[in-house]
Amino acid sequence: MLRRVALVNELKNRGVEDVFIVCCDGLKGFPEAIEAVFPKTVVQTCIVHMIRNSTRYVSYKDRRAVCADLKPIYTAVDRDAALAALILPWLEPHFSLSGLIHKVSDRAQTCAQ
Repeated sequence: MLRRVALVNELKNRGVEDVFIVCCDGLKGFPEAIEAVFPKTVVQTCIVHMIRNSTRYVSYKDRRAVCADLKPIYTAVDRDAALAALILPWLEPHFSLSGLIHKVSDRAQTCAQ
């Protein structure tokens, strides 16, 4: 994480005074580094990266159906709506999908917020 803080500090040292919103790919430690240097910044995780990471271990034959069923989850307006849209049958055979819901609540935010 220290390298990521150093990278964000370098941006600040070059004259960046404030950052309103950052959309990142879920790289560990990067959201925390941004929030440490620019505390008012809203950090979002890219939906494409969240889906790609969540479906990494889904079999290729199931991937299209899983992605179609995930759409109501990642387009939900809040965590409660995402949980209401959750398709439970996919979670048991594809445990990696459960991480998507936690990321939706932690880092994914709508632009309206």
